[in-house]
Amino acid sequence: MLICRVKGNVVATQKDARLDSWKILIVQPIGMGGEAQGEPFMSVDAAQAGVGDLALVARHGAAARAAMMAIRKSDEYAPANAVIVGIIDEVTDYRAPAGSVPPAESSAARRRGRPKGSKNKR
Repeated sequence: MLICRVKGNVVATQKDARLDSWKILIVQPIGMGGEAQGEPFMSVDAAQAGVGDLALVARHGAAARAAMMAIRKSDEYAPANAVIVGIIDEVTDYRAPAGSVPPAESSAARRRGRPKGSKNKR
């Protein structure tokens, strides 16, 4: 799977009928520092991503087909070799050097009123 930034939309008036209900987006693979890596490519959107979002993309044909079949609850697959399967909220690089500043807690953890990773339940 790849971390990608959604760069734009693709509009196709004629396409395979199995893609009729799917949005197609242009995504750019990115590195841990947020820099572009490689060439942008098209991906079918199964997660309702939008331009500017960080997306989790299954790029290999078998993984993409399996994701689409599971979402459609069908044995028929659509012709796609890349599928956006998630929208990324936060990426933490665990390779950071010792003594570095820990990542900020997520907005979901703040809403719950306890630090991210805390196992104490209220």
